[in-house]
Amino acid sequence: MLDLQDYSNAWDHLFAWSIYLLSAAVICFGLWRLTRRWVHELRYLVLSLVAVLLFMPAPVPGHGALAPGLMFLLLGAVTGGAEVIAPVLVRLSLGGVLAILLVLLSSALWRWRRRARH
Repeated sequence: MLDLQDYSNAWDHLFAWSIYLLSAAVICFGLWRLTRRWVHELRYLVLSLVAVLLFMPAPVPGHGALAPGLMFLLLGAVTGGAEVIAPVLVRLSLGGVLAILLVLLSSALWRWRRRARH
């Protein structure tokens, strides 16, 4: 017999993720519009770090589900301990380092192409 409770939980999880991702995309788009007059490197650095904070998922211990990393970090710091938030901090810091490296590479490539034109 089919257990409709499993499907209901899956749809609730999918709906919550879709609302979260839509709101995070709106925040990133708004930040992209607000920072359009900033220096090229600083703008992309801020945008990439905010994107890492908003879009990086974190595995929930004891469940097969994923949660938004920033929300898990904030709630885990209040309700759990260091052993709960340590894996999320490692994941977010690795994503931040990769974002910084990507911005540095992009900036170097942008400057190199700009010099080649002149």
